[in-house]
Amino acid sequence: MRLRLHGVVRAEHPVPTGVRLVTWEDLAVVVSEVPDGRSLGVDDAMAHLQMLCGMVTNGPVVPLRFGTFADDEAAIPVEVLKPSATTLRGHLDRLDGLVEVHVYLRSPQWGEDALAPVAALARESVSLPGTARRAFLLPLADVETARAAVAGHAAEFVAPLPAYSFLAPAAASRWGW
Repeated sequence: MRLRLHGVVRAEHPVPTGVRLVTWEDLAVVVSEVPDGRSLGVDDAMAHLQMLCGMVTNGPVVPLRFGTFADDEAAIPVEVLKPSATTLRGHLDRLDGLVEVHVYLRSPQWGEDALAPVAALARESVSLPGTARRAFLLPLADVETARAAVAGHAAEFVAPLPAYSFLAPAAASRWGW
């Protein structure tokens, strides 16, 4: 049985059924068990994202790349948490109370003016490469206000998301942060 790693949270973070925490000091990795030889598919990727999205409503989550595995529980504190503890704590502190929001305006006529109310609420924003989407880092409490602000503008609004777009470049670690 291998362990699939989903994200890093604080050790007291509540988790949904079907996953558990592997802790080290004040940090934890959210894990689930996967039978040896089982390959992951699109449904697994969607479940991974949905689970992380649900978890961000209870506190910050540093998401790990989909398909990240550990051979055993003992490796997680040694290989994941301890070597990156300072970075992980920094991410969790910075993301506390914040979530990522994606907005795609399907009609170009609306332009940046339609995004201005969302941008005003955001701590940070980035254009997502290869898409016409913008990502915003918003306080969780402002997500519905932002959704309402673009509701009449033929917009696709996706939230809350873990803050994938607002972490250090993925090249910094094989784990995704």
